Amino acid sequence: MDATRCLRCDADLSASTFFYTIARNSYVFGFFCSRDCAQESEHNKYLKATVLRIAHPPATHKDLVLTPDIRTLKQYAEELERRKIREKYF
Repeated sequence: MDATRCLRCDADLSASTFFYTIARNSYVFGFFCSRDCAQESEHNKYLKATVLRIAHPPATHKDLVLTPDIRTLKQYAEELERRKIREKYF
């Protein structure tokens, strides 16, 4: 089985019976080993998402969980900020 790793501390989650993820707008982003890792992750810094505990092995959710890279999230956050400024002043 392909190993699934925590996005923050790089712990192996392949043998786990559950995992944590962050969710926003009906999407789930990344695999995490603990609630603290999920809340403190750099992904959550940009997403400001809700932490969820999933009671199934990570391997069963591989196709449902997105793992965007940080550069993409940063660009998305910057674009969202620009849109808010445009709406406020124009």
